[in-house]
Amino acid sequence: MEEHLLGTTSGTSADCATWYRVLRRELRLRALREGQPPSVAGAARLLSAMLSRYRGLDLCVATALCGWDRSGNVFSVGSGSPYAYGVLDRGYRYDMSPQEAYALARCAVAHATHRDAYSGGSVDLFHVRESGWEYVSRNDACVLSLSASGSSP
Repeated sequence: MEEHLLGTTSGTSADCATWYRVLRRELRLRALREGQPPSVAGAARLLSAMLSRYRGLDLCVATALCGWDRSGNVFSVGSGSPYAYGVLDRGYRYDMSPQEAYALARCAVAHATHRDAYSGGSVDLFHVRESGWEYVSRNDACVLSLSASGSSP
């Protein structure tokens, strides 16, 4: 995949791996043709168009694609996203330090996992910059949720 993009998947591992391999190839071809990396929105539209042709078949892929581009758009996706947006809307500031942003992201996901029956597990945090993505941390969502509520495990 392009260095400024990061994707997550759930579903059948073979289906997910195949579609990311196909997407990686198509994005590389587009970058070579256009002389610049594709935007995050353009990459997401491309993946959506590729997958929509297989709607109704036995393809098992759920995905979120995120990344860095000059538009500065911020989004959250998934069944827990309305809960995460509440935390993000309340706590986001343009001038946040990376550590403050990491704490806010952890809190938003922990809140979503606490409120949404389909969210849970680990909170994997990545920082996506123009130069590429960096793995930051992994936390247990249950532990984060308990610490955010003031309870102890």
